[in-house]
Amino acid sequence: MAQSRERRAARHRDRTAASRERAAPYRPAEILAADGTTLSGFAVTRLPEWHFDFDAGRKILLKQLGAASLAGYGCEDLEPAIAAAGALLEYARKTQGQALAHVAAVIPERASEYVRMDAATRRNLELTETLRGEPAPTLFSLLDECATGMGSRLLRHWLHHPLRDQAAVGARHEAVAALADAHAGIYKLLRRFADVERITGRIALKNARPRDLSSLRDSLALLPELGAAVPRGAPLLAGMLAISKSRPGASRCSSGRSWRIPRRWCATAA
Repeated sequence: MAQSRERRAARHRDRTAASRERAAPYRPAEILAADGTTLSGFAVTRLPEWHFDFDAGRKILLKQLGAASLAGYGCEDLEPAIAAAGALLEYARKTQGQALAHVAAVIPERASEYVRMDAATRRNLELTETLRGEPAPTLFSLLDECATGMGSRLLRHWLHHPLRDQAAVGARHEAVAALADAHAGIYKLLRRFADVERITGRIALKNARPRDLSSLRDSLALLPELGAAVPRGAPLLAGMLAISKSRPGASRCSSGRSWRIPRRWCATAA
């Protein structure tokens, strides 16, 4: 019996450590966790374990997406993630007093796609935070010359999620090389863009201000000029331009996904 309790305790510690490592790069302001889950170093909101029921979570997620199956989103087999997503959406609906209408698609993030780095490695590399817990000097503070907040958030995500796929890395390098000559003009143009990602979130939650709407209008008006300035020499850039033409006015969020749950709504299942 004692050995069995020790094994269960060891498994619980391992799960807790893994959850902490996965959450750390996102710097969540709030984490949802089932009762009994221990997570130190974060603001944790505890919910009854039944909030993380898989069947209920799947129904909530399907209703949110307006879909009959999750197979098309590549996450049908991710039961813990589906359960957590359902709990997260329900919590957001209750706290916001409305459904999140702007959450219209999901893209799973699988650990196998990225080079794994534990918390100690991230800390010692000083990617986005120094050993003293300061924002600079770090690799991020050195590299972040992004013209918009959206770009800065994407860069931060990329630094914490280095790709394993060499073809994808090569495509990014080709895009950077193609942009090198046109960089100055594009940078100057991007500086005129508002934080479209944040504004669209406010619109969906019905708390946008007139200034937000006028900033969004002005930013969308700049899209044709931006599209003309971006070189077509790299497949990655050509693909992005093709998407923007097929979906006028559409924009992707900073993580490169169809949608991203705000940091304050990071959820974990026990």
